[in-house]
Amino acid sequence: MIGGTIFRMIVRSRAPIRLELAGESTELPDYYEKNEGFMINMAINKYSYISINPIKEGIKINLENKGTIEFPNLKSMKYEGDIDLIKAIVKIKNLENKEIFLRNDMPPNTGLGINASIAAALLGAINKLNGIDIDKRKISEEAYEISSGELGMNTGRQNYYASAFGSLNGIKFMKNGLVLANQIKLRKDTLRELEKHLVLVYIGKRINNNHNYEKTTQSFNLELNKLDAIKQIAQDMKTTLEQGDTIHFGNLLEKAWLAKKEFNPEISNHYIEHLYRVAKNNGAIGGKVMGAGRGGHMLFYAEHNKEPILVKKLQENGARVIDFSIDTEGLEVWEAVK
Repeated sequence: MIGGTIFRMIVRSRAPIRLELAGESTELPDYYEKNEGFMINMAINKYSYISINPIKEGIKINLENKGTIEFPNLKSMKYEGDIDLIKAIVKIKNLENKEIFLRNDMPPNTGLGINASIAAALLGAINKLNGIDIDKRKISEEAYEISSGELGMNTGRQNYYASAFGSLNGIKFMKNGLVLANQIKLRKDTLRELEKHLVLVYIGKRINNNHNYEKTTQSFNLELNKLDAIKQIAQDMKTTLEQGDTIHFGNLLEKAWLAKKEFNPEISNHYIEHLYRVAKNNGAIGGKVMGAGRGGHMLFYAEHNKEPILVKKLQENGARVIDFSIDTEGLEVWEAVK
């Protein structure tokens, strides 16, 4: 209390979303338990924000622009498809007498790993509230275990590491289940070239794509060679980025997309193929769909100074350009006064 005014401490956090660059599907157990997996992800400056505010009783979950959902106690929280990940974390962490405010910079279910950024931000804020040091690896694993174990979500393990650690990472999935997230060391000029020439676009809402994961896991035994090729592209991309060869990075982005489609053709559709042709005819060296595809976001790497015409043509064909830069901090947690 200062001068008769009572101040309450609020815990806030944010975690970035990610762009998958190469190595998709090698992070799932059916593959890495046999051959080890490897992916490259890039965290960008679009975030999920969490605030935790003390209240007298019950639990409130405040969704920006969607109102507040209230629960009298933890037992009353049922998994019903809507905000289940938040509910699961709140229940497992016994978070009572709190209001949780969520804000997302980007819409969910668009291939950018929004659920992972929400989970990382919420767990980070809860740790801060409980006086627990922020361990990004533990938070990544706990978020994944809650999503897959408690809720049975078919989700990539790498998403949680990307949101927690931020930056541009090579993420290795060992046969024994250990995950190693290592930042790819880039020269500053390489980083700026990526930010200048990468073009991210939103291409429209996608349908629920859990069936794509199911199809993927069912086909592992028959198509391990295709996943080996996908992993090799990711390893080549890491070397290329470290060498600063951004033109070849653009070529590998296309190679990763073609390999991803060969492994699972259902990730594409006529509109995606049309946009890809438009992009290639107007300055894109390569590109790919983010996440499980059939909508959401696409990422392209443009030729030297061709990004303006690429952006113009993509917009003329219904895509919406998303400005971004590379996040370098990952999960951040702080306190505010109300």
